[in-house]
Amino acid sequence: MRIRRLDLIRIGPFTNRALTFEQGEYGFHLIYGPNEGGKSSSLRALKQWLFGIRGERSCRDDFVHTHNELRIGGVIEADNGERLHCIRRKGGAKSLRDANDKAIIEPDRLSDFLHRITQDQFETQFGIDLQQLVSGGHAIVAGGGDVGGSLFAAGAGAASVGAVGKWVDGECERLLKSSGTRPAINAALIAYNEAQKVVSEKSTPSKQWQSLNDSLESTIAKRRELDESIVRLESQRERLNRISHALPTISSLKDSRNALTEVADAPRLRKDFANVRIASTSALAAAESTLALAQQELVSVDARIKTLDVPQSLLDHASAIGNLYKNHERYLDWVRTCPELKSERKSLEARTERALRELGRDPKSDDADDVRIGTANRVQIHELAEQRLALMQSVLDAEQELSEKQRTLETIQSELSELPPAVDVRSLRLAIDAALKMGDCESQLLTKESKLSELADRGIREINRLPLWQGSIEELESLPVPSIDSVARFESEIRVADQSITQLRAESEDLEDKIADAQSQLSKLQLNQDVPTEGELDQVRSERDASWAVLSAAFDAAGDKGSRPEERVIAQYEALVRKSDELSDRLRREGERVAEKTRWIADSSRWKQSLEQRRTRLASAEADRQNTVSDWRELWLLANIDPISPVEMRQWLDQYRKLCELAVQIREQSLTCDHDRESIQQHRTELANQLSQRGIAVDSAASLASLLDMACDRCKAFEAVESRRGQWTERVGQVKHEHSLAKKRLDEAEARKTLWQSQWRDAVQVLDGNADLTATQAMAMLQAIDQVVVDIDQAAELTRRWTNQHDQIEAYDESVASLIERLGLELGDISVHQTVTDLHDRLVRAREQKATRDSLMVQRDGIEKQFSLARQSISAETAILEDLCAEARCNSVDDLLDVERGALRRIAIEQDIATFEKQIRQWTQGTDLDSFITEAEAEDPDSLSPRMAQLVDEIDDAKSRREAYSESIGGQQTDLDRIDGSAEATKANEDAEVALTQVRDHAEEYCRMKLASVILKRAVKRYREQNQGPVLQRASELFAELTLGAFRGLRSDYSDAGEPVLVGVRGAAVDSNDVASESLVTVDGMSEGTCDQLFLSLRIASLELYLERNPPVPFVVDDILVKFDDARSAAALRVLAALSKKTQVIMFTHHQHLIDVARQSVAADALFVQSLDDSYESVATASPDQAKSTVSKSKPVPAKPAKKKRAEKSGKNPPPVGELF
Repeated sequence: MRIRRLDLIRIGPFTNRALTFEQGEYGFHLIYGPNEGGKSSSLRALKQWLFGIRGERSCRDDFVHTHNELRIGGVIEADNGERLHCIRRKGGAKSLRDANDKAIIEPDRLSDFLHRITQDQFETQFGIDLQQLVSGGHAIVAGGGDVGGSLFAAGAGAASVGAVGKWVDGECERLLKSSGTRPAINAALIAYNEAQKVVSEKSTPSKQWQSLNDSLESTIAKRRELDESIVRLESQRERLNRISHALPTISSLKDSRNALTEVADAPRLRKDFANVRIASTSALAAAESTLALAQQELVSVDARIKTLDVPQSLLDHASAIGNLYKNHERYLDWVRTCPELKSERKSLEARTERALRELGRDPKSDDADDVRIGTANRVQIHELAEQRLALMQSVLDAEQELSEKQRTLETIQSELSELPPAVDVRSLRLAIDAALKMGDCESQLLTKESKLSELADRGIREINRLPLWQGSIEELESLPVPSIDSVARFESEIRVADQSITQLRAESEDLEDKIADAQSQLSKLQLNQDVPTEGELDQVRSERDASWAVLSAAFDAAGDKGSRPEERVIAQYEALVRKSDELSDRLRREGERVAEKTRWIADSSRWKQSLEQRRTRLASAEADRQNTVSDWRELWLLANIDPISPVEMRQWLDQYRKLCELAVQIREQSLTCDHDRESIQQHRTELANQLSQRGIAVDSAASLASLLDMACDRCKAFEAVESRRGQWTERVGQVKHEHSLAKKRLDEAEARKTLWQSQWRDAVQVLDGNADLTATQAMAMLQAIDQVVVDIDQAAELTRRWTNQHDQIEAYDESVASLIERLGLELGDISVHQTVTDLHDRLVRAREQKATRDSLMVQRDGIEKQFSLARQSISAETAILEDLCAEARCNSVDDLLDVERGALRRIAIEQDIATFEKQIRQWTQGTDLDSFITEAEAEDPDSLSPRMAQLVDEIDDAKSRREAYSESIGGQQTDLDRIDGSAEATKANEDAEVALTQVRDHAEEYCRMKLASVILKRAVKRYREQNQGPVLQRASELFAELTLGAFRGLRSDYSDAGEPVLVGVRGAAVDSNDVASESLVTVDGMSEGTCDQLFLSLRIASLELYLERNPPVPFVVDDILVKFDDARSAAALRVLAALSKKTQVIMFTHHQHLIDVARQSVAADALFVQSLDDSYESVATASPDQAKSTVSKSKPVPAKPAKKKRAEKSGKNPPPVGELF
């Protein structure tokens, strides 16, 4: 896919501006725009054309055109050559239109051209700006040069992969930790356990609650009856109060109704009756005054018109007088210049005669055509004169070139004969190339052997630091250790068991403290005075009932025998009755102490039961923990390890895994070293054989590097000889060909010289027939002839002008005389000039008098119009007053005022009645007005106040009793709440539900964050495994080019923690084999600019790999070379130009000097420059110096300020994780 044109129809500061990208298959397009020239607007327009215009609140490009007027168009071309021309306007799915901005284009069609990529993917993966470049460099340094993170960030176009990973891990720790109370889930679990504890403690009610509740309900019912009585009394008092307030107004209402009967005959006049009467009376008086004044002004104006005398004859000939006066100055000029023209013509005629005599022509000739040289002859003489010097020089040059070619040919043939015999080096070159592909393998082998030794030493040190086990690192790899999940499971089980045991012990101690406190409280009650209980009363009553049963049986038996029961039985019964009555009285008197004792006994019993349960659960939990510890030890029996705690064994397993990974590295490093040794030996043998075959002595103990240097030197020497032989041989043939060409050019030059001499003789015949004239002489004669022709033509023109002006003077004099005759005036002795001036002055005075008369006539017409309007106004106002008399039912205008007063008094009385009725309705409370008035008049006014006072006393008494009931209710409610813990239990239960909901919500968020962390790490790892080889190799080449050889490339190395990291290779030049000067530089040792170039290398390498597997998408670059110097800017531009062979590259910049750098470093057929400002249109084709001149004269159009300021987002939140995978 490629963009062929971007139409900036109405966007930002642009109106009907277009950027074309038709050049080249893809092309490197450099778009230049000065500050405030619309560079940023055009870049945003490109994105908004493809993906939609932003809404009015967030749009930054509606400062010239309104948001509704914004339009962006363009042409996009698919890989198969199909093109789509569309226009984008504001809106949603219907914002994409065809080329005519009418028919709607479905968004999916444009999406198909874009290969279904999203806007975020286009901006990050297929675009880069300065901020992304710098952020990418900083991110590589912050990540320590991690290979996976750096490659993944460059491939996705997102520089903050490391920051996202750290933020996700931080969010996980914020939500949950294995130990701690501050994380959200831990804190919610603690709150849940505390709330559950409160629920269990506060859920048991007291036995007295029912009796207290019954008493409370009885008191509330009595207060409710009092409330109803108070409402009834308040209603009666309010009714009497309303009647008391309404009685004065009712009296006033009756008086107003009686007054209305006195003015019932007054007519009802319209509201504006008085205003109309006053206005008509005033208008009638004003019209009569205007009529009298107009009559006086008419007489005055007529008198002034009669005094004016306007000369009509002058006015009739005003046009003729005006024309004469208009041409008056020209007439005077003609009179003055005629003598001058005649004198100048005589001078020219004399000069022409002298020139003709010098040229040998007839001096009396006055026809220019007789002297003039024809155009064809003139052109031929000029051309031949210009050719003469070049022809002579070409003959000399041809002779010198022929002599030089002859000497060169002899020299080359001598050098060729002195060269040694040829040697075949093809097999030697193959051996050298094969060895060079290995790179600096011996130095690398030493490095790898050193790395292997370091790894082995490190393995010994690490295995000696590993506790609980002894053995070699090979034995450690086969050790059957439990999985990390098993360790985590046992860690969780033991931690849960410890927490359960700790909690049960704490609860048991708490219950023991409560039981001891209860026993202490019961002892206090016993010491003060033994408090009876309902159980004791029930026991005494049972004994009493049993005694009564014995006594009743005794009475029954005694009644049959006629005797009494024993006194002992009767006394025992009486004692039990007294005791039960005493206990009952004490229970009543000491109800509170009885309830307290009952509560303490019940609580103590309940707490003892709970204590037994806790002790049973504690023993079970301790046994379970012991079983878990035993299972934990059995888990490690196969590894013959006596484990410590799971937390510590988790750390042990981490050390174990690192040692296993180290063992794998040692094996791989050892195999690599063996393979490199074999390769080095093979290349040494092959190079030694090749050199021996060519008669070169070789040391059998020589290193591969020394053999390679020797072979390269000898191969270069052989190739240099053959190269020189081929060059000299080729040069001999070339020089021979050039010698024959030089001979041919000499013959052609001689022929052209002969032809010119023949043509020159023919051409100068028109001058004087002398063929020996030189070119200078011929040109001088031509100039003299041309001057004569000019003088003859100029003299003829002066004659024509003099004749024309003389005729004009005579015509003007005749016109003046004719006009004087028509006006009947006498010319006299005055000149024509004075006559015209006098006529013009008279005409001016006549026009002034006519203007005065016309003004007076207009004034008279106005006065007559006023006179007529005044008479009409008098008639109209008289008719209005007659209509008012008819409405008021009176005969004269003078009676209107009295009738009007009567009507106004009637209106006032009716308004008073309406006001009184409205006031009374405020006291009726919805009752009919007349009914309320009747009811109020039936009441005795004198008895209202005493009755209201009596009702107030009754209401105060009821409220006092109600307040007493309320206080009683409050006390009873307090006693009820004191023994009722259900409210606290309910609140605690609600708190537990809230905490449980928080645990659930935080757990879901934790799962999402943990899953995002795992997915991100796996994605980074998978991307590194799939793309490290090709991307790193290409990025290394680009990095070397961007840093101008300061770094030879990039390499993957290992950090102290054993993690793969990127390092820069600094040392000798790329084509050098000097290993000793090579060093590795970590990213934290690179400058900020170099880190930026490292990230750019990775971005472009990743993009090239993407383009090998996917269709091309344009790569948009926004001014990323601000921090690059000119040399590195040129390198970066060459890299982008190379990328443009695979996909379209569009670069926007503010810096004009980059255009010069680009032209000097990028091929002309690959670079296409455009400008966003009219004064820069020549930049694309101008030379660098011309381009600088153009820019210095430009005046960019200033952009209008934006209509709204948009707040920047806070930088606290990391980028969305979902955008990275």
